[in-house]
Amino acid sequence: MGVSVYWQSRRVGTLVVEAKDADTVFSVECGGVDKGLYRVWAQGERELLLGTSEAKGGRLYLKRQYSPVMTKPVGTVFQGRLEQMACPAPPPQWEKLTRPEAYFRTPEIREQLSGVENAWVCRDRGMLRLALPFDTRRPFILSQMFSFARITCLKGGQYAVFLFDAQEFPKMQ
Repeated sequence: MGVSVYWQSRRVGTLVVEAKDADTVFSVECGGVDKGLYRVWAQGERELLLGTSEAKGGRLYLKRQYSPVMTKPVGTVFQGRLEQMACPAPPPQWEKLTRPEAYFRTPEIREQLSGVENAWVCRDRGMLRLALPFDTRRPFILSQMFSFARITCLKGGQYAVFLFDAQEFPKMQ
């Protein structure tokens, strides 16, 4: 039995459902969608995730075989659905700071950042990320904001990365 597959309320392909011994085989072919990765769902009384489609020649394909344990809760499949998977955001563009205190208006932050070397900053979706060198053998910079820091590797070293909003309030990450 073949049913329609939809993406963004448009019919974009066909999902064929066939019995093979005690199992069910799902075959999908779609076209006319944006480039990217897509999850394919079979929809009946419930939804069953069939998997991630494979792109070949501008079309999407998927073939999966499931046991009755997986397919029984779905019931009769009446349509398929594509779900575009989010692409990872590009890595933030970090800029090295020669005077990190110049990036801030808050006097307490400016004072603690004065003279800090090897600091990095990037703007990310309206927020400011500040990366400060982290070394367990040295005092923690911006110690009053320790709980807002995320320790990570960046530019070949360990850094405490802070996230600030436009008002210079630290935010959890």
